[in-house]
Amino acid sequence: MDDDNEALEQAGEQERGAFEQRVFDLAYFWRVSPADIMALPMRRFLQYERHAVRIAEKQRPEDG
Repeated sequence: MDDDNEALEQAGEQERGAFEQRVFDLAYFWRVSPADIMALPMRRFLQYERHAVRIAEKQRPEDG
């Protein structure tokens, strides 16, 4: 049982760490404070993230 709780705790820490990276990456991309990104409702966060990915893909040089 302790192994299950430990595994669950580690998974939660990994998810929090991954989300934190997304927040800081998005803040860097849009050149805003990470606190401003954290204050967004999740729907807006995901919208900003989608547009950041779309814009970054447009800026990539074409392969070939």
